[in-house]
Amino acid sequence: MYVLCNHTVRKPREFWERTAQALPNLPDGIRIHNVYPNADGSRGVCLWEGDSMEHVRAFVDGATADVSDNDYFAVRADQARGLPQ
Repeated sequence: MYVLCNHTVRKPREFWERTAQALPNLPDGIRIHNVYPNADGSRGVCLWEGDSMEHVRAFVDGATADVSDNDYFAVRADQARGLPQ
């Protein structure tokens, strides 16, 4: 399943440093496909793939919930465009 996460980042430096450290060490069953930060790092959108939205949420919130407000939704893949093959 694909999951989009919108990040409203309260502490940009900490958030992006943590994500740089966490992304090479993803747990089994989770992949990241795209990361789109804005210019000042206060917002970001990421496309994840995981066995469930809760698994993705647990990982991302575990790494960033104290520095970012994270909003998730499952992608309706049958109507999406541009998903990874």
